[in-house]
Amino acid sequence: MPTCAAPNCTNSHMKGFRVFTFPKDEGRRKQWLINCRRDNWKPTAFSALCEVHFEASQFEEHRLDGKRKLKPNAIPTLFFNVPKPHARTEVMRKTNIALCSIIGKILHVLK
Repeated sequence: MPTCAAPNCTNSHMKGFRVFTFPKDEGRRKQWLINCRRDNWKPTAFSALCEVHFEASQFEEHRLDGKRKLKPNAIPTLFFNVPKPHARTEVMRKTNIALCSIIGKILHVLK
């Protein structure tokens, strides 16, 4: 299973997070790439972003199966303390990992 492709995020399916592969639609795929701020990187067919990077409004509501499914037009917008890649520091990387972990734990408690 894939690990989140967002900079400094270590969430994965194995850690209990939902992950969503990059869309095949070129327009949405481009917006995902812009938002996750990974310069000179091209996602593969297996590249994905975890649920932490999507606002609650980007998920379908009231699903009978209880799963969190992205809306067809969902765009990830939550990338915490992720400056342009050339400006990253080790402190910012550790801060972002900690924030992703905390938000992930909060999401699991709220489920």
